[in-house]
Amino acid sequence: MSDACTALGLIVGLVLVWLSGPSGVDNIVAILLSAYSISVGFILFREALAGIMVKADEKVLSQLLVVLNQNRQADWIDRHNLSLIKFGCRYHFDCHYNHTLVLQREASACYHG
Repeated sequence: MSDACTALGLIVGLVLVWLSGPSGVDNIVAILLSAYSISVGFILFREALAGIMVKADEKVLSQLLVVLNQNRQADWIDRHNLSLIKFGCRYHFDCHYNHTLVLQREASACYHG
């Protein structure tokens, strides 16, 4: 998309220079196209770096926590080591839960007499 916008800006710049003559319009168009290319490059670099680095997506993380809390079980004590990883358009999450486990035993099973 950025290549199409840059090409369109170049064509518009050439038409403006052709209509107005060498009046400095070409310098303004060159500065605008350069600023646009630098901003697109910065956005692409930031997205690529975010894919490599571990970065929390606060919006998705808060939505995940809402779903986990809505489905919370009575025996869950603690949730820890939560990780959320994006693979393309899909997310994978992993977390650990501490929960209570009550074992029912007969009284005779505990007697060692």
